Amino acid sequence: MIGHLLALLVPRGFEIWHGVRFQTLLLEITGFALGVWALFGILVLIARRIRVPRIRAVTTPMDAVVLGILLLQIITGLWIAIGYRWGSFWGTSVFVPYVRSLLTLSPQPELVAALPWVLKTHVLSFFALVAVFPFSRLVHIVTLPLGYLTRPRQKVIRTIPVTRPYEPVGDDMARSRR
Repeated sequence: MIGHLLALLVPRGFEIWHGVRFQTLLLEITGFALGVWALFGILVLIARRIRVPRIRAVTTPMDAVVLGILLLQIITGLWIAIGYRWGSFWGTSVFVPYVRSLLTLSPQPELVAALPWVLKTHVLSFFALVAVFPFSRLVHIVTLPLGYLTRPRQKVIRTIPVTRPYEPVGDDMARSRR
């Protein structure tokens, strides 16, 4: 995701980077490897939500929606990386103008009309993630717990006695060395 953001923020830098074939290949391989890593991670998260009763009990329908959108996002991203070589190269020339048209509130859908459906699905799943973001637990990524800085200190009182293993002290310690 950071690579996508950098391509949108500094498209000229990515175009210069793509001037060297080895660098483009390095970027494509790194992006694919990170995508496989993300796929593994999301599958582990989904498996834990299904298999661990304690986690399953606190899972909300919105969690399932977010995980489903993220899974779709990762699968389509990997599909693009495998099926449409040099996607990072044309991404800056097609998507930067499209995103700028969206940000200036004058959308130009014709810029992405000719793209493959898997790429359109990848983009639409991003928009879906942005739409559900404020209503999900993901919002905690960008919120800071500033209330913790101003709240009164709390005193923690144990109600369960602490059991410690026997620790030799004094003469007991000398006897244990013999």
